[in-house]
Amino acid sequence: MSLKKVPVVIVGGGIAGMSAAHCLAKEGRDFLLLEQSEKLGGVIATKKGGPYFLETGPFSFLPKAKLIFEMAQELGLQEEIVEAKESAAKNRFILKKQKLYRLPLTAKDFLFSSLLSPWAKLRFLLEPFAKKPPLEEETIAAFVKRRAGQAVLDNMIGPFVSGVVAGDPYRLSLSAQFPIFATLEKEYGSLLRAFQRRKKENRPKQTLFSFKEGMESLPKAFLKKYGSQVRCNTTVLEIKSILQNHPVILTTPAYVSAKLLRPFSEVLFQELASIYYAPIVLVHAAYSRNQIGHPLNGFGFLSAAGETHPLLGSIWASSVFEGRSPKEDVLLTFYFGGAKYPEAINWPDEKYLEVIQKIANPVLKISGDCKKYWIQKHEKAIPQYFLGHQKKIETIEKETSKIKGLHLVGNYFSGVSLDEAASHAKKIAQSMRRPQ
Repeated sequence: MSLKKVPVVIVGGGIAGMSAAHCLAKEGRDFLLLEQSEKLGGVIATKKGGPYFLETGPFSFLPKAKLIFEMAQELGLQEEIVEAKESAAKNRFILKKQKLYRLPLTAKDFLFSSLLSPWAKLRFLLEPFAKKPPLEEETIAAFVKRRAGQAVLDNMIGPFVSGVVAGDPYRLSLSAQFPIFATLEKEYGSLLRAFQRRKKENRPKQTLFSFKEGMESLPKAFLKKYGSQVRCNTTVLEIKSILQNHPVILTTPAYVSAKLLRPFSEVLFQELASIYYAPIVLVHAAYSRNQIGHPLNGFGFLSAAGETHPLLGSIWASSVFEGRSPKEDVLLTFYFGGAKYPEAINWPDEKYLEVIQKIANPVLKISGDCKKYWIQKHEKAIPQYFLGHQKKIETIEKETSKIKGLHLVGNYFSGVSLDEAASHAKKIAQSMRRPQ
């Protein structure tokens, strides 16, 4: 048998595992994918709550997620892809002092927005004259304050960081989490100058995508195509014996990979185990449309940094994609916890509802209780790229290179989004090409 026909064993059936497998299959490589749970997808999951579609993991994907589009099309999901309503793409809000402010997405919107004071706007416009970056690694908060000021951090970037990666900007590394901003500063000397010049480029329009039956359509389609090469309900307790006969792509979370790799390297174990995963709680709440006075004409809201409650934000699911609830109802998803409020993971159900009633009901003009609710808890949801993360990854890659046939993939390497994890998996899979 040629080397090309030696099966690659993939441990973990999330987006990284599926992407690596799909890439190998396209190159004619055999693989066997092992997944501990009863279904594929990892955190990608869509539950049916009667007539409601509940996303318990990633809610959507962006136009720039080329690998997700590519995989979806090649798995036969072309006709299942749906685009967000126009209002959802254009309107996003910031919750500040019990009032919703539309997030400015254009220069004109920024100048006329009441989200920032005139002084804060002037401070931001002076961004081209900001101090040069320090020699040491910088947090996201330090970078934004240096270039744009405290108000932009508190009311724009801070909510984005908490809402998208469930992180604390005062602890996250800019160069690890959002390297694009460090690159733009280096290339253009100013973010405003960079945005002005890049605006002329042919960039994808601002929108979102999902599938008619929800995000879980992707792993279901993968299983339909590659089912004979997938083993669900299979727990891998050790990989040493597997590595003796097959190359292995390990796509499990860092804390799981740490335990599997401890027999090989204590350093590798320590570095992987030290990566912190922030907890997230999702509360899906269904209401009658006539219970809500707000038009819900947007994607949802994120809480400003100055807010003292652990409600990170809300996605107005039925306002983003058609068919997420009956037309006479609305479906809202509320997010709690993150790196700033990890204690929220241990709350009883009643407390989430109390916070929603206290914080969200007044601003969305909600009368009465929700008709139904569903709660999903992820104790270890999103890896946090704290200061020193890049050095940690360098050590992990160095130690991994000492183990013949082993390849690590995951969203703890170079980005937490679906597309970033898929891109990393593709890169690793392509590096394993073998001659016929």
